[in-house]
Amino acid sequence: GAITDATHGMTLAAVTLPYYYHILPYGLHRFKRFAVNVWGVAEGKSDEETAVAGYKRPHKPLGNVVRSVVVLAR
Repeated sequence: GAITDATHGMTLAAVTLPYYYHILPYGLHRFKRFAVNVWGVAEGKSDEETAVAGYKRPHKPLGNVVRSVVVLAR
């Protein structure tokens, strides 16, 4: 933007993860499914622990971006 001199992508990168953490309780089942299906987090813990483990997982190659959008959209 004009005020921060940051590109659209830079701004999204800065706010996306904190926003996801904020809305995690409201879409817990989706974040859990995302963690299991996209990041390969093993089930067996509580839904919240599984979802947070996926949230904290390091980013994989760009190939999983399309899968992640589809999983969260369901």
